[in-house]
Amino acid sequence: MRIALLHILILQCMGCAGPYSDLEASFKSDKNVVAQRISSKSMFLASTSKRSANYQGTVSIKLSPDWIEIEQDHPLGFFSHRLLIPKGAVLACSKTCFGDTNWEANLLIVRTGTQISVPNGGELMEWCWNNRIPMVSGNDRRQWLYNNKVLSVGQKYPEQFASREKYEMQKKMSCLGY
Repeated sequence: MRIALLHILILQCMGCAGPYSDLEASFKSDKNVVAQRISSKSMFLASTSKRSANYQGTVSIKLSPDWIEIEQDHPLGFFSHRLLIPKGAVLACSKTCFGDTNWEANLLIVRTGTQISVPNGGELMEWCWNNRIPMVSGNDRRQWLYNNKVLSVGQKYPEQFASREKYEMQKKMSCLGY
């Protein structure tokens, strides 16, 4: 039993060494942000450069108008630092759906080549709208994440901010994979 638990902890830590370490190198912070804690307690990270590396675990995520604060909650969290990601580092948002009720809110961080995904992250989607961060298509997100294509949002997505209705339509299209 102890060996199995140790094996799980080692595997979990090995996954942390990839995308989370990339984020730490760019965004670690000792500051606390006064912000709204979102209800989701889990997060999944994927990387454009580390295909097999990912992180899935429990976290505390806080949103402020200018920042996203992420801190690991699991027992290995003492090995990592709090992340303070400025809104300017989030190039785009996206929504990935797995049926009618299961979906993820995605933040695309180009500097580190990291996709941060939060299950049923309604608060994160609202943060994207409030900060006028473009909602990209599922295809553009996949091409960036898996094929290292440039994610150019400037020319392709400005019309979605004309109204909330247009933004919601783009979010729905993103969810459908288009």
